[in-house]
Amino acid sequence: MILLREIVDPSVLENSEELVTIVGAGGKTSTMFSLARELRSLGKRVLVTTTTAIYEPSAKEYDRLYTGDRKSLTKKIPNFHNSRNSGEITVWGSKTDHQGKLQGIKPEDIDAIFKAREFSWILVEGDGAKRKNIKAPKDHEPVIPSAATIVIGVIGMEVLGKPVDENSVHGIAPFIEVTGAKSGDKIEEEVLRRLIFHEKGLFKGAPPGAKRILLLNQCEDIEIRNRALAFAEDLSIPYLVTSLQKGKVYGAKK
Repeated sequence: MILLREIVDPSVLENSEELVTIVGAGGKTSTMFSLARELRSLGKRVLVTTTTAIYEPSAKEYDRLYTGDRKSLTKKIPNFHNSRNSGEITVWGSKTDHQGKLQGIKPEDIDAIFKAREFSWILVEGDGAKRKNIKAPKDHEPVIPSAATIVIGVIGMEVLGKPVDENSVHGIAPFIEVTGAKSGDKIEEEVLRRLIFHEKGLFKGAPPGAKRILLLNQCEDIEIRNRALAFAEDLSIPYLVTSLQKGKVYGAKK
């Protein structure tokens, strides 16, 4: 278990049921499917979905892909589960568009599926970033189901030392508003701190009872990794310092 052991205590994992929403930029989809694979290996029935849109994953990432509304999904779930005795990953979107993107599900429909307890875990991508490594949410973002029990906020640490511009940041205007940085300023640790803890920042809209976990990704470079570890250790929030590309967790605090 690469990520799971740092998110949920192994002693309660057997009976845990979680609705996880992943927001931010720099590794959301990778985080979601990494968790899904780990859960499947433990025999869990996992639902992977989005409230925004994601590119349709490759077939090796899931056991079945379903497009349709909640009522029709609910009718099919018993047949899904009867077809397997071990863990499984079901990917759910409302439809696939002409770009090959799975379109999002209404958060209240995800809440309803979670409350029905048909899946052990539900993993939701609740934010879009157009492949950039950092962002602050716009007015309508992120879209987090109200029943979410865990919210994971992702930052791609390759942005350290890079300027605030459209090459690195998704949504310059809200990023500047939240962090106080100016266009062209270097993105350093203090900018990240403001993004993480601002009420309109990384964890905007997280339900009051949800556990918030910071995930600092893209720490392949040893200098970036050391800076990420030093920065995270000084924060009053659970965190993970990772290279999802390498399948490594370099540091964590629950």
